[in-house]
Amino acid sequence: MKIEDVLIDHNESVVSVLGNNFITRFLTTGTLSEGFAILSNKRIYFKGKCLSKRNNKFYSSFEERTVDLKDVTGTGFERYNPVGLLIAGLIFLSLGMLPFVIAILFPILFH
Repeated sequence: MKIEDVLIDHNESVVSVLGNNFITRFLTTGTLSEGFAILSNKRIYFKGKCLSKRNNKFYSSFEERTVDLKDVTGTGFERYNPVGLLIAGLIFLSLGMLPFVIAILFPILFH
């Protein structure tokens, strides 16, 4: 099986492939561990695992989509990564406790 076999129209040509190793594995073995996308001169093809957010919860699903390029108006993503807030909180907590630690340890160390 070739990449061109995934395309709907035989007059389409592949412009780019995202996830080239994954599509190669899919075409040779028929199994899919991740996802891939193919951009042709007429359509975008996608096959793989998707995460969608509903009511502040993420759901995983396996999807296969074909979209005409004329229907593509924009793309975007939403990402919330609270690790930075956690690190900032730990730093501020440490700085806030520093005077108390010094007040307790200073008489013990220099008495």
